Parts: sequence; structure tokens; C-alpha cells
Amino acid sequence: MEAKTKKILLIALACCTVIGAILRFVDLEKKEFWHDECETALVLSGMSESQLWSTLSKGAVHANELLQFQKIGSDSTPKKMLAVLEKDEPGHTPLFYLLEYLVGLLFGCSPLVMRFLSVLFGVLQLPVVYLLAREVWESEEMAWLSTALASLSPTLIYFSQEARDYSLELLMLFLSSLCLLRALRLQTTRSWIFYSVSLAVGFYSSLFMFVVAVGHFIFINLTAKLKFKERLIPFAFSLTTTAILFSPWLALMEKNQDNFNQAHAWLNNPVPITALIKVWTAIPSKAIALYGEATSTMDSALLAITIFQIISLLAAIILSFKNKKILLLISLGVAWYVVFAMPDVSVGGIRSVPFRHQTPAIASFLLLTPALLKVLLDSQVKTLRILGLTFCAVLLAVEMQSSIYVVDCSTFPDKSIRQRYLRPVAEMVNTENSPIMLEQTGANSCEILALSHLLKPDAKIYAHVYETATVVPEEKQVFLFNPSPALEDTLSLAGYRVHEIAGFRYLKRIDKG
Repeated sequence: MEAKTKKILLIALACCTVIGAILRFVDLEKKEFWHDECETALVLSGMSESQLWSTLSKGAVHANELLQFQKIGSDSTPKKMLAVLEKDEPGHTPLFYLLEYLVGLLFGCSPLVMRFLSVLFGVLQLPVVYLLAREVWESEEMAWLSTALASLSPTLIYFSQEARDYSLELLMLFLSSLCLLRALRLQTTRSWIFYSVSLAVGFYSSLFMFVVAVGHFIFINLTAKLKFKERLIPFAFSLTTTAILFSPWLALMEKNQDNFNQAHAWLNNPVPITALIKVWTAIPSKAIALYGEATSTMDSALLAITIFQIISLLAAIILSFKNKKILLLISLGVAWYVVFAMPDVSVGGIRSVPFRHQTPAIASFLLLTPALLKVLLDSQVKTLRILGLTFCAVLLAVEMQSSIYVVDCSTFPDKSIRQRYLRPVAEMVNTENSPIMLEQTGANSCEILALSHLLKPDAKIYAHVYETATVVPEEKQVFLFNPSPALEDTLSLAGYRVHEIAGFRYLKRIDKG
């Protein structure tokens, strides 16, 4: 590549990186504070879901009264917070919540503040990706290209704006992989200690780091050959050290195994293999383009991106014959298939379906995107170099457009259909100044907390509990959120009429007959 062209490319990539970093800070307060984010807030409050339902079952509660379950109160302590995490969020590890707790003590627990921590992790990902890519590709241009692609990746921006631990998880995925490559190159005790610590911090950040550890294990076994002493022994020592450092939380997980199994029982629901293949086919494009549920429909544009990503993967495999470090990026995707996809095929389930479960695979495809571009840009044929620059421009433009879409959404894309109905539900309830009733079988606690952010502060919320004698308060009109047939029958017997509301799948209205 000519020096002038190389300089222009580096400047353009640096500009894209800055734009992507800025996008992470845009409209942080605009999106609904959705179900899972409310789970984060509930953990910080130190109060459990059962305490929330106990409060709701005592009678009418105003929306602003539910704020006590979404902020650090006078009785909130790290000990109580961790107890709630063990009980209600057994699939999550504590580091992110402890950091959110410290931030909450200093600046409060508004949605903006809670999301800000994820944004910082999202920005920190970028220099780590740069160093990781430079370590892998041994090229300044490829390092900047990888950073620009990561900066504008709609998936990385998506998780950077959500008050959950996935942005920290991705940061530790990149950082631990960087530390592993550096340890293999430097072969010093200090570098292996850094790797062990990064892996342990990663596990305390997210259980999905197990996929990363499996990926690292696959990579080491693929590249060790006769270098048993230099690679396998220190790597085994690092894994052992990580296991020891993480053992206190493993002991707590073992103690709460029943909670974990119950919370994740839905992942065992069987689905046809054709449905799984459809989901997997959409994964390669998600690093570059994300449009909520539409992402899985695979229209021609997304299909073209998927094909490009698969060709990049093939190019990476070819390049790995000379550059073994590329196998690390490939191994992360293979590990995801082993841990999530393979069990879905062998025993049934949807472990590989949730978007957040796909992050290691998406990260693998994102990091491998430069492979085909490198082949084209390094070519001696001018036409191929121009084609490579064209592909760079198109990919970055698609990422930019998709990221702006993600940032501009009022609801996080790719969420459940019921979540999309919360805003119009709240708008109708607010307009008519009528209370809303929910039941535990039809709405979980964090959906109620999410609604409380959208309802007027004085809006009344009732919870129907079958153990209580009172069926419905003496109100002229009440909205029902996702009522069960049993609740509707009970209300009909009590003299209420149940009405469908056009355009609302989860909302109905009742009044006195």
C-alpha cells in the first residue's frame, strides 16, 4: 500500500474510532430503563423480588413508591446486595454490581448514572482491541482497522449503553486474550500472572468467561506442539490460579445450585433445529449490523454481510497457517459453539438463542473481520487493493448507520415483544388516569419496576395475589396487564366486565357491569 494511501486510511480509521466512542455517550437517558436494568437496580437496593411482591400485595402502591427498590437506601449494604444477587440473579457474578454500588453511593442510581459505568467499559474496550489486534496481526493498519470496526460495532455500542455486566464481560474477553498472547510472547512470570489475574477478574465479571477460558484452552492445544514447557505448563498454572481465586464464588454457586437451575430452566425449552440454524446464521452479521428482531430475518443486505464474514473466517483460517495467533480469535468462536450451540443440538434447548449468550461468537467474528480485508489490502494487484478499501468504507458506513439506529431507539432493540409494549401501555394508563393491576403469573417484578419509570409518579399499581380475599379495588375502571384466564374469570364472577383493547396484546380493561 502506498504511503499516502496508508496515511489517509489511518486518519479515516482514527476518526471512525472517535465517532464510535462518542456514540456510546449519546441519548443514555432516552431509552426505557428496561427489565434487566431494573434487575440491576433491584440488586443495588439490597431488596429481593419477594420483598417487592410483598409490598405490592398489601394494596395500592404509587409508581414513585417503587423507587425504593431501584436505588441505594439507608439499609442497603454490599452484604445485602450480594445476598439478593445470589437469590434473584444467580447467573451473574459480583464485580459489576460492586462497582455500580460504589458509583451509586457517589452519584446516585439514576438510569443515566447506572448506564455511565457500562459506557466507560465500552470506551476502555477500544485501546484493548487495538493492542490485541496489533498483537495478532502485527500491523498498525490492521490494529486501527480492528479498533474502528469495534468502535462502530452496533453490538458493542448496544451493550455499552445498558446498565448490565455485558460491557465489562466484553472488555475482559479482549483483555484476557491480549494478556494470553503477551504471556506467550514474553514468557515471563510477570506476564503469566497478569494473564491469571485478568482471567480471574473476568470470571468475577461474568460467567460467560468460561467460554473465553475454553477458547484459550483450545488455542493453547492447537499451538503448543512441542513447546510443552513454554506453553502448557504456565497455562495450566494460570488456570489453576484462576480457579483458586474464583473458588469463593464457586462455593456460593454450589450452595445456590437450585436457584441457578430454576432461574435458567427456560433455556431447556426445546426448539426445532431449523430455528436454531436460523439464529446461528444471523450471528456473523450482528458484529456489523443490528436491527433488533429484524436482524434475524436475514434480508439481502444482512445476508451479504454474513457471507462476507464467513469468507473472512475462511481467509483467517488460511492466514493462520503462517500466523498461529489468529487461531486464538477463531478458537473463541469454536468455544462458543462447544459450550452453547452443541448442547442445544445434542440434548435440546435454547442456550445459544439469547442475544447476550452470543457475545463471544459475535466478538470472534468482529475480531476476524479484518482477515479478508488484510488479504485484499496486502495484495500486489491494485484492483484488489481498491476492492479492499471499498469493503472497508462499506463496512464502516453500515456500522455507522446501524449504530445510529441503536442509539436512536427508544427501547433497546432485540428485546422481547412484551417489553416493546411497555411504553404505549404506560401512555394509555397515564392518559386515562386509571390504575393498573398485575399478577405475579403474568408480569415479573422487574417489568413492574420498568413500568414505574414510565407511569406518572402518582399512578396506582395493584398486584393481584390469589391468596388474598380482595379481588379488585373499588375503582370504576382498571387496566389489566397480561392477565391470566383464571384472573379474568374471577373478575367476571365478581361482577366486572373484561374488555379487549385494540392494538394491545398484553393490556385489557375492566369496569363494573
